[in-house]
Amino acid sequence: MVIDSRLLTVLGVGIVFGLLLCVRKSWGPVARRTIGTTLLFCLFAVVVMYTLVAVFIIASGQWLDFGGNEEYTELTYEQYKSRVGILHLDPVGAKDISYYRYKTIDSYDVWLKMHLPADAYDLLLDRMKHNMEDLDFVGGRGKAAGPVRKVTDNSLTIPANWPSLASHSSTQNQVVCTRWELQLVGSHSDRAKGWYWLYDRDIATLWIWEWNYQHWDLAWERH
Repeated sequence: MVIDSRLLTVLGVGIVFGLLLCVRKSWGPVARRTIGTTLLFCLFAVVVMYTLVAVFIIASGQWLDFGGNEEYTELTYEQYKSRVGILHLDPVGAKDISYYRYKTIDSYDVWLKMHLPADAYDLLLDRMKHNMEDLDFVGGRGKAAGPVRKVTDNSLTIPANWPSLASHSSTQNQVVCTRWELQLVGSHSDRAKGWYWLYDRDIATLWIWEWNYQHWDLAWERH
């Protein structure tokens, strides 16, 4: 049976006050001063302990992490389906899948690399195009979504209004880059999202970078 820590605290305080009421009248002043001093000391010790823990967490850079990081390499499709899930991306036919997700308190990045035959890539890209027309999919958790902008070209350059990321070094003629970007609207207008897909038909390899940042402005009116 698990006892809630708040219940223990209430019981402890109740016992202390009960002891204060039960002491003999002649001992009352001394007992109350002694117990009161002890309680103040304990409270001070608890405050100091929590302060030291908070300082350690901030200094170690874990304050905004919340343990949301995941990393897998060389997954089969079935392993990816089991460990990551296919709700947002279902790479049927993929193998040698690498997945890394980095999450902070209000943002996240996801990177994927996989071997994917060209016909499977075409089907996956077609499903993604339909998903980009679904405002529930692109907004997420009921957030109001604005229009999604899409660009398809052979340029590997990350857009200037996106978070910085080193461009992929491939120079093959068969590389196709497809990018989608979205600025949410309404009360979530300070949040932006981006999807960067890079597919090399020569080696049947797909790279994906998905980002979702709060306090990010795509500044569409200036681009």
